[in-house]
Amino acid sequence: MPFLFFCLNFPAGIFFVCDLCGLFFHFRPSLLFLLFPQLSPGLFPQQLVHLLIVLLAALFQSAVSLLFPFFSAAELIIQLLDHAFLEFPAKVLVILPYCLTDQLLQDHYQVFQAENGKQAIEMIESKERIYRLVLLDIQMPVMDGFGFLDYMKKKDMLKNLPVIVISGDSSDASVLHAYKLGAVDFFSKPFSPEIILNRVHNILSLYKHDYKDELTGGYNRSGFIQMAENILYNASDKTEYALMFLDIKNFKATNELFGTEGGDSILRDFYQRIGTIWRPAVTGRLDTDHFACLVLQSHINMDTLGNELKLNIQFKGRGMKLYGYCGIYYVEEGVSVTSMIDRAKLAEESILSDHVQPFAVFDDSMRRLYVDQMELMSEYETAIANEEFKVYYQPVVEATSGNLISAEALVRWVHPQRGLVSPAAFIPALENGGHISKLDWFIADRVAKVDQRCYAEGIPVVPVSVNLSWMDFYDEEMLQRLVELLKSDAIKKGDIRLEITETSYAALESDREKILEEFHLSGAKILLDDFGSGFSSFGMLKRYNFDILKLDMTFTRQIETSPKVCTIINGIIQMVHHLGIKVIAEGAETEAQVKFLRENDCDYIQGYYFSKPLPEADFLAYVQKAAAEGRIGPSTK
Repeated sequence: MPFLFFCLNFPAGIFFVCDLCGLFFHFRPSLLFLLFPQLSPGLFPQQLVHLLIVLLAALFQSAVSLLFPFFSAAELIIQLLDHAFLEFPAKVLVILPYCLTDQLLQDHYQVFQAENGKQAIEMIESKERIYRLVLLDIQMPVMDGFGFLDYMKKKDMLKNLPVIVISGDSSDASVLHAYKLGAVDFFSKPFSPEIILNRVHNILSLYKHDYKDELTGGYNRSGFIQMAENILYNASDKTEYALMFLDIKNFKATNELFGTEGGDSILRDFYQRIGTIWRPAVTGRLDTDHFACLVLQSHINMDTLGNELKLNIQFKGRGMKLYGYCGIYYVEEGVSVTSMIDRAKLAEESILSDHVQPFAVFDDSMRRLYVDQMELMSEYETAIANEEFKVYYQPVVEATSGNLISAEALVRWVHPQRGLVSPAAFIPALENGGHISKLDWFIADRVAKVDQRCYAEGIPVVPVSVNLSWMDFYDEEMLQRLVELLKSDAIKKGDIRLEITETSYAALESDREKILEEFHLSGAKILLDDFGSGFSSFGMLKRYNFDILKLDMTFTRQIETSPKVCTIINGIIQMVHHLGIKVIAEGAETEAQVKFLRENDCDYIQGYYFSKPLPEADFLAYVQKAAAEGRIGPSTK
C-alpha cells in the first residue's frame, strides 16, 4: 500500500502524515474506513473511533510542533477545513413538542431539542454552540413557530441559519406566511423521516459555510472569528494577545480615482501589509475596507504604529495617500471574539484625526460608552412600545421672506431614568445593532399621523422631511411600508419628504438607487443631506436627480470667518441652480450668516436663528401662528 510504504521509508514524515490523518479522521471518521476498507464501519462504535483518533493525533502533536514550528494546531485545522476535506458534525436544533425524527437524525447529526420557540431562541442566543439548521413546528406552546420566525427575521439571524417548517396546516396562507418570514422549506404532517433526512442534508449542503474571502485569499469575518477563537482557546495566556481593528479612511475615494480594479488591488496590498508588519496569528477582512487581526502585543510598536498606518498608493502610474485607522483591544479573559471586534471598532471610531494619532486603545471611558450603548440597545424595544421616543420638528424658512416652507423631523429619546438622551448616543448604537429602520419607520409613521390630525383640525399642513439610514434600503419590510404610506390616502402627495446623507447614499448599491426613484414617483421629494461633508458630493449629483440639496452646516458656520468658504458656498448655489436643484443651508445662527445666504440666492434656511427643534405641540402652535400672520408658503413677491 503506497500510504504505508511512505510511512515506513520516511520516518521523519511519519509523525506529520499521521497527525494530518488524525485531524482528518477526528472530524470525518468515514475517511478512515475509506483508506482502510478492511475496517468496517460497524466493527467499532463511532464514539470509540473518535476517541482512538484523538489519542493518535495527541501522540504525534508534539512531533508536528518540532518539525513544523510555523504551524499551529488551530491553523492546521482551519486550513484543512478550507480545502473542503473536513466537515464538522452539523448541529441540528429540533423545535417540536414531540419529535419523531430524533433517532434518525442522531445517526448523522448532533441533535438538540427545544420545547417551544422561546426556549429555542434562548439556546441560540446563548451562543454555547453554533446551530446549522432548525426543524420547526408551527403549533407550540409559549411561542409558536411563526413567533420564532418573526423574531429571528427581525434580528437578522436567518441569513446563515436555515429553518425547515413542519406543520399540520398545509393551507396556502400558512405556507406563504412561513416563507415570507424566512423559512427555506415547508412540509406538512404526516411526513416521511427519510424525506426529512434528505432535505436536511441538501439544505446543509447549500448552506455549507465558507470561511474564505475571495478578494484577499484570507479569511472573511466568520473565518476570522472561528480561527481567533481556536487560537485563544489553545493559548496558554490569552492576555498576551491584542485584537486590531483596521479601517482605510476614505477608501471609497479610490474607486473614483482608480476604479474598482484599483480599489481591489489596494485591499489586497493592505491585507498583505498587515501580515508583513505585525505578523498576526490570524487576519480577516470583515467587510469592504475593514480588517481585523489577532496579534501578540509584543508585535505592536506604539512608537512606529502611526507611520505604519500611512499608505502611499500607486496604481498604473497614479499615486494617492491614504491613512489607516486602528483600534486596539487588549484581550481579556471571558470576552468573546465578536465583543473584542466591537470594542476595537469603538476605539477606532474615537479617533479624531490621522494627523494627531491614527490609532487608539480601548480604555475604561470607551468601556463605559460601550456598556452604555449596550444598555440602551437592550431598552430599545421597551422604549418604542412606551413611546419614549419623541419627534421634534425644526422649521425651514424661505430665505427672502422668512415664510415657513417645510420642517425636518428629528428624534429625541426621553428616557424615564436618564432624561433626554442625545441622538449621538443612541443612533450609532441602533445602527450597529441593526435596529435603526424600526426607529425611522416610527418617525415616518408619526409624521403621517400628525398630518392626518392637521387635516382633521383644519391646521395648515407643511411638508416634513424624514431622515433615512442607508440600512433602511436593505430592510424590505421597511421599504414596502414606506412606499405604501406615500401612496396611501393618509397623506397628500409631497407632505413627506425623504432625506438621505452623502454617506448613506455612497453606501448604496446601484440597484438600491431604483428605490429612491420609486419614492420619488410616489410623490416624495428627495433631499441630499450634509452636502459637502464628504469626498464625492459632486459625483452624487451626476448619479441622481435630487430635488433639494442641504448644504452642510460646517459651511454656514464659517461664513463670518472664511472668505474662501463664502466663495465655495456661492459657487455651489449657482451650480446646483443650473441643475434645477433648490438649496437649504443648515445651521444658520446669526444675522450675518442669514444676510450672506440671502444675498447669494440661497433658497431656504434652517437653523436656530429662526427656530430650534420644537416638540409636536409647540410646532403645531408655530404653524398656526405663521398661518395667522400669512407666513406660510413661498412669497408672491
